[in-house]
Amino acid sequence: MNDKQIKTLLQELWEKGNKPKFDLRPVSKQTIIDICQFAAEKFLKEPPFLEFDPPVKICGDIHGQFRDLLRIFSFANQPSTTQKYLFLGDYVDRGPQSIETILYLFLQKIRYPKTVLLLRGNHEIPNVKTVLFTTTYSFEFGLSRAIKRQAKVSNSKSMSSNFLSQIMERYNDNFIWQVFQDVFNCMPVAALISRKIFCAHGGISPDLKHFDQLRRLIRPTIIPERGEMSEFQKACLLSDYSMSTVDFCTNSNFILKL
Repeated sequence: MNDKQIKTLLQELWEKGNKPKFDLRPVSKQTIIDICQFAAEKFLKEPPFLEFDPPVKICGDIHGQFRDLLRIFSFANQPSTTQKYLFLGDYVDRGPQSIETILYLFLQKIRYPKTVLLLRGNHEIPNVKTVLFTTTYSFEFGLSRAIKRQAKVSNSKSMSSNFLSQIMERYNDNFIWQVFQDVFNCMPVAALISRKIFCAHGGISPDLKHFDQLRRLIRPTIIPERGEMSEFQKACLLSDYSMSTVDFCTNSNFILKL
């Protein structure tokens, strides 16, 4: 995928997102697979724990609101070799254009790998409450070849806002969903700005004693259900804060930190 192709796809998505009535014509399956493969390669070339100096613009949850993402770039300038962005995760689900949102960010990552920095959020891991799945992995060319054995949406009320549901409605192919999951497994989980500002989608685990634990993470990172090594990874993605808690306590997700 060359720079001309990337610029063309970015322009097509930009025009699509700025139309008065949103254009739901899907990007081709092969184009999605190509974008995901190139994005995974870019993520795997950078460390799992990003460390850099400002200036940088930091953005929180996008959650499938593609037009809001385009507004951010309209007001704060498009990414470039000198305009650095750090996104803190949660690009998909809830909003109606999760596919366009994540593809646009992946394309920007491919074009500007050093200045478009994308952390993994808790919505970039499979939602076991919504999706039942079993996969077999054989990692190759930055993407696993997954055999999807079962996928079931259990909450019909979330059909229009669930990432898997949007993919099934447009493509009727859960392999496309798995291709995205493979890229999410390659994403960094946290960042440190100027050696003093810690950034993550969630927070800090009591199991995290030193940043070297994050520096040593091996990717692709498939978040396991149990294990000491997994707890601080989960905390980076899933922790919440509490105004009434001064230490760590458990919540309905995993770990809570003020």
